[in-house]
Amino acid sequence: LDPKIEGKWQWDGDKLLRFNPKSEWPPGAEFTVTLERGVALAEPVRMADYRIRFMSAPFLAKLTEAKFYQDPVDPAAKKVVATVNFSHPVDTADFEKRVTLRLAGQSEGILGLGSQSTPFKLSYDKWKLNAFVHSEPLAIPAKPTTLEVVVDAGARAARGGPPTAAKIARAVSVPGLYSLAVNSVRHALVNNERYEPEQLLVAEA
Repeated sequence: LDPKIEGKWQWDGDKLLRFNPKSEWPPGAEFTVTLERGVALAEPVRMADYRIRFMSAPFLAKLTEAKFYQDPVDPAAKKVVATVNFSHPVDTADFEKRVTLRLAGQSEGILGLGSQSTPFKLSYDKWKLNAFVHSEPLAIPAKPTTLEVVVDAGARAARGGPPTAAKIARAVSVPGLYSLAVNSVRHALVNNERYEPEQLLVAEA
């Protein structure tokens, strides 16, 4: 195997040769497997090509969720939360430079100068496979607007390899001060303190 990686080759039966690496494959890398005549295969066996080339899985990032959130305990705590999922553990220091939250109307600036954005906080799961973006508490505008969550191209895996090639973004609706929408109305049956069923109408606004 070239480039060399620590691991073990083994035959699973007489037709399947398996390589188990000691650690994870580096993302987006090209490898060549060379089969030596009379060593890897039985002597009578002949192949048209004794070299096999393949690529390991590339590093990918995607926005799996982005939504407006209101704290059920503190109605004044309103913010946008988003989740970014990675195919490999991410380089957190590099990733944090590529995240921007921008309300509609905030300037992108010129060549990075004079740009405006919304402050946010980042946290990660144990394996650095998910990043959780929380905006600072938002002041509710008079009219409905949007906040865009942007992850610029160039994010890298912690183990290196080619970076992400495309920017990902999602616009989240932020309700205005005087806007009201009824999202759903449903019927429900619940038990009271005497374990008797009672009918309820539940409206979500």
